[in-house]
Order: sequence, then structure tokens, then C-alpha cells
Amino acid sequence: MKKNTDPRRAIANARSSLMILLILTVVNILLLLFKSASSFPYSLFFTYFASYVAYEIWITEAFVAVALLWGFAVLVELVLFLVAWIRSAKKTNWLLIAGILYLLDTAFMIWIYSLGGFDAAQIIDYLMHVWILYSLFNGWFAGKKQKEFDQLVIIDQPLPEEVHPE
Repeated sequence: MKKNTDPRRAIANARSSLMILLILTVVNILLLLFKSASSFPYSLFFTYFASYVAYEIWITEAFVAVALLWGFAVLVELVLFLVAWIRSAKKTNWLLIAGILYLLDTAFMIWIYSLGGFDAAQIIDYLMHVWILYSLFNGWFAGKKQKEFDQLVIIDQPLPEEVHPE
């Protein structure tokens, strides 16, 4: 079996993962607002956590300004990932930025989970985070490979022959 070496496929997969991640994160926030007990693991952990904190503070009406700050943090993270998705179509370095942000999200998830002890259901979250990190960084590496390939193609192409009118 021949391994597909086309870097465009890895870039497309990374961008797809990023968009699915954003969509499912928004769906998780909506599920939270509608008081659903379920959520998708293929999402941004910090955004869901911050949404939960903002929601709980908001409904108790204790510290509305603090709830708005948490809500603003949710919005900022969603916008950052959306910008990374949009910009990664032309510059794959945005996949690196998204990967680093998601790595921070993963570190936050590990820290929160370590405070509450181990639960077997967390394994799915860990696996999903590893998969998304792999996808984003693989897409970034493929983008670097694509740049090198494009430069080689430009160098290796023969120069067009000059047309001389006779």
C-alpha cells in the first residue's frame, strides 16, 4: 500500500478538523444553554468550561460583570479559531497557531481533570484532543512541505522559449 504523500490532503484534513471543532463547540454551548446533559468531546474544552462558568454566574445574577468577562473569553477563543480556519486557506502557519492554542486548551483540560480525579470517560476527551493536535500539526508540516515542493517546481520548470517573429 502506497502512502499518500500529497501535502494538500493533510492541509485539507487539518482545516476540516478545525471547522468541525468550531461547529461542535458552538453546538456544545447551545446544548449547555438548553440545559442538556450531553456534549461532544470533539470541541474546545476551555470554551465549554468558560461557557459553563459564565452561564452559572449569569443565572445566579451574583456577578453579572464576571459572567460577561467569561462570555467575552468564549467569544475571543471562538473568533481566534475561526480566523485561524479562514487564514489557513492561504497561509498554513495559521494551522500552527491553531495547534498551539489547542495545545493550551489541552493543558487546561488536563489540569481541570487532574483536580477531580480520574474518570474513564475522560479517555475519550484525551484521545480526541490528541487526534485534533495531530491533525493540526500534521497540516502545518504538510504546508511547509507544500511550500518546498512549490519552490522546487518553479525552479525545475524549463524557461519558456522566446518567440522570434520571422
